Amino acid sequence: MEQNEIDLNKLALEIQKRSTKAQSVTWILVAERLPEPDLRVLAVYKGEYKSVVIRAIYLPAKYEACYGDYDESVYDEETDQSYYPEGWYEAVEEQEYSFYGPLPNAVTHWQPLPALPSRV
Repeated sequence: MEQNEIDLNKLALEIQKRSTKAQSVTWILVAERLPEPDLRVLAVYKGEYKSVVIRAIYLPAKYEACYGDYDESVYDEETDQSYYPEGWYEAVEEQEYSFYGPLPNAVTHWQPLPALPSRV
């Protein structure tokens, strides 16, 4: 076999290995476990018409203090502080805010974000 020829068996094994690795990522049911607070994850969001995968964060109650005008903030008399409501938020990095929400519909599953490629 010449150097420029492709070994089809090696190529097929590499494709199978990568495919198996990609499929081995497990979605975690929200009912079983929530991610660490404020950790960006991939989440299955059950929208009004279809389910989609989004980048999201989960905020527990009284986790993130809310400053300024936010209609849905929750005031806590004990701490004299307003907080973002408990729930799932869509994570965004390009806007003024780092997340939007809380999301009106259910997040059913989540998984950690994949690692960045070695060359960016």
